[in-house]
Amino acid sequence: MQSYYPIFLDLSGKRSVVVGGGRVAENKLFRLAESGSRVTVISPEVTPAIRQAAHQGAVEWQERKYQPGDLENALIAIAATNQRSVNQEIFQEAQRLG
Repeated sequence: MQSYYPIFLDLSGKRSVVVGGGRVAENKLFRLAESGSRVTVISPEVTPAIRQAAHQGAVEWQERKYQPGDLENALIAIAATNQRSVNQEIFQEAQRLG
């Protein structure tokens, strides 16, 4: 099994993208926003808490499905959909962008 090294990042003003609008996405995006990241959520549907955060301007919600190119200029990308093929596409784009 592969080992991972935990890191701390200064996300102040940095762009993060969360693809998905369910509970997993909700937990991730609120932690990112609390860290000072500019969070973009991409999902056709979101939880009421994400919808409210977007309405209040705490996060940006793009009400649509993921598209290649969505991760441009993002420091962090979170794949939080329930579709394995979409999560794989997000992973591949993130790897390509470094």
